[in-house]
Amino acid sequence: MGPPDLLGPGSPAPRRRRGTRTIVLGSVGALVLAGLGVGGVFAWRAFSNAGPQPAEALPASTVAYVSLDLDPSGKQKLAALDTLGKFPGLREDLGLDSDSDLRQAAFEAAQSAGLCPDLDFADDVEPWLGDRFGVAAIADVPGATTDFPTIAAVVQVDDAEAAATALDDLTDCSGGGGYAISDGWAVIAENEQLATAVVDEAADAPLADSEDFRGTTDAAGDPGILNIYVGPGLGDLVAQAGDLIDSFAALACAGQSFASADPATDPFGSDVTADATQVCPDGQAAVDGLTSALDSFGGLAVALRFEDGGIELETASRSGEGGTDPASVYGDRAREYAGDLPSDTALALGLSLTDGWAQSLLDATGGAGGQFSLDALLPQLEGLTGLSLPEDAETLLGDGGAAGIGSDAAALDSGEPPVGAVIRGDAEAITGVLDRLLATTGVDDLTVESDGDQVVLGAQGDWVASLREGGDLAGSDAFDDVVVDEDLGALIFVDFNAGDWIQDAAEGEEQALDILTKLSAFGLSAWSEDGTGHVVAKVTFDD
Repeated sequence: MGPPDLLGPGSPAPRRRRGTRTIVLGSVGALVLAGLGVGGVFAWRAFSNAGPQPAEALPASTVAYVSLDLDPSGKQKLAALDTLGKFPGLREDLGLDSDSDLRQAAFEAAQSAGLCPDLDFADDVEPWLGDRFGVAAIADVPGATTDFPTIAAVVQVDDAEAAATALDDLTDCSGGGGYAISDGWAVIAENEQLATAVVDEAADAPLADSEDFRGTTDAAGDPGILNIYVGPGLGDLVAQAGDLIDSFAALACAGQSFASADPATDPFGSDVTADATQVCPDGQAAVDGLTSALDSFGGLAVALRFEDGGIELETASRSGEGGTDPASVYGDRAREYAGDLPSDTALALGLSLTDGWAQSLLDATGGAGGQFSLDALLPQLEGLTGLSLPEDAETLLGDGGAAGIGSDAAALDSGEPPVGAVIRGDAEAITGVLDRLLATTGVDDLTVESDGDQVVLGAQGDWVASLREGGDLAGSDAFDDVVVDEDLGALIFVDFNAGDWIQDAAEGEEQALDILTKLSAFGLSAWSEDGTGHVVAKVTFDD
C-alpha cells in the first residue's frame, strides 16, 4: 500500500513550478554521451525490479510524457556499470564513485543557481525522494484555463508526510506552484487545483492502462532509463491549433512567393493580404498536408537503455487511420543484402524496397502542396538526371541492395576510394537507367558491372571486384552485436575496428579519438511490423 493520500481540504496551498527540457538524440555521439550521462545517475545504486512507473500517476488523456528511471532492472545496471568503467575520465568528470547520488548533485546544482539555498538535501529531500520521475503534457484537465495541455511533473515519493513538508518549503521559496500526493507519487503543476485534478483523473483512468500507451510502449521493447511517449492526441491538438496552422500557411506562401519571384505575391511587398492563403493557394495545400499527417499520427515511443554491452535507443511509431504503412515502401531483406558485403567493410548501408515504393512515397507526401510537395520537385529532378520519375527511380534501385565503404584508410584518401554499391533486381533494366543517368550527369569514372540479378558499381576496380564476389559481413561479431536480427527494411552499420580509418579520420582530434577508439560498432536497424515502424540504434564498446 502506498503512502497516505494528501488530497482534499488539508492539501497544501497553490504553488508555481518552473521549466522542462527535451533532449533529442540524433547521432552516435549523442547516443553515447546521453547514455553515459544518464547511466551515471544510477550505475552505482542498489538492484531492484522494474517497480511502479510514473505512467501510473498520470491520466490517459496525457498526450506527451517523458520519464527518467534511476532504479531500472539489475541487468541494465550491470551493463551501465560495465560501460562507464570503460571511460574513467568521464566518470571522474561526473564526480561519480560508489556512493554517488545524482539526485543530490542535481538538487545542489539548482541551489547554486539560487533555488531554496536554506534547504538541506540530506535532511529535507533525501528521506522522501524516490528514484522515478516524469514530466507530462495532459489534455482536458478540469480547471485548466487554456486549450493547451497542462504541464505536470511526477515524482516518486517514499514518505508522503516528509514530502508534503519539503514541497511546502520548496514551493514557498521557489515562487509558487501546487502539488498533490497520492499512492506514492507527488504531482506538481501550476497550482494545487490542477495537480489535484490530474491525480483524480489518473485514479479513474491511468495512462499505464491506456491501450494507446501500452500498445505503443510495448512495441518499443523493455523500458529503459529514459522513456518517451507521444500519443495520437498530440496530433489532434496541433491540428486544432489555429494560430500554428495559419503561421505554417504563411510560411508556405512566403516560400513559394520567394521561389516564383512574382511581385504580385512578394511576401515583402505591399499587395500581400493578411490571409496568406488568399494570395497563395498552395499555402493552404501545405496546411492540408500537415493536417492530414497529424490526423494519421498513431503514437510514438522511445526507450534509451543499456543492453548487452552497449547503449541502445529504440523507437516505435504507429500509423493511425489513413497513415502510410512502412511495408508499402520497405521490404524485408536489407540485413541479407548488407550481410553479403565483404567482411572488411567499415561502413555499410542496406535497403530493401517493395514494388511501387516510389509511388507510395509520392502518395504519402503529395498532400503537402506547392513548392513543398515531392510532386512539384519531380520536373526539376527529371531535368537534372535525364530520368522519367518516379518510374525510372523504381527501376534503378530495383529491389534495393547495399552500399559499402572499405576500411583501407590510405585508399580513402586516394583518388579511387573503396566506395561502391550492389543493386539487386533486373540487371539489364537497372544498367539501362544507370547509363542514362551517368551520361546526363557527366560522371565517367565509375566502374559498372552486371552479374546475374545484380549490378555492382564503384570508384575503385579492386573494391568493385570484392563487392561482386561478396563476403560474410553478417558473420562478424560486430555486425551481429548492433544490427537487429529482424527482416529489416533499412540499416546502417559502422565498424570502428575495421582497419585504421578512425585514427586517420580523427587525426589531431585527441578528445574525439579518446571516445572513438573505445567504440566497437554502431548499428541502426529499421523495419515494420503490423503497421508499426521500428528503429533501433545501438553502439557497443571494446572490452
